[in-house]
Amino acid sequence: MRDTGDGHFKTCSQCGFVWESRESFLKDPALKMIGYQVHGEDQREGLFLFNHDCHTTLSLRAGHFLDLYQGPMFQARLIGTEACPGQCLRQGDLRPCPEKCECAYVREVIQIILNWPKQPVATRR
Repeated sequence: MRDTGDGHFKTCSQCGFVWESRESFLKDPALKMIGYQVHGEDQREGLFLFNHDCHTTLSLRAGHFLDLYQGPMFQARLIGTEACPGQCLRQGDLRPCPEKCECAYVREVIQIILNWPKQPVATRR
């Protein structure tokens, strides 16, 4: 679901609103990130959840946003261990993870999305 250059990144399944690019999606104040559903084996397959002002929830694979992160990548997977604070297992918990876990970078991407500057999007289709 990357910006394909054809004027389409995501369409709201409820109201039909079209975001032409990932940037227009991220800056739209009508969207609010509400959660993350972890994927057990591949972090790119996890789902970022967004509420749209039309009262629907949209999901996008985390892989569409992971290139926003430029920091360290850790190899150890801590989910299910004593060291894991369990944030990835709580869908609505959007806080960063303090551990050096392979999943921690997804938590950093969440912070990038949450702090993305918002501007009204005027295009409707």
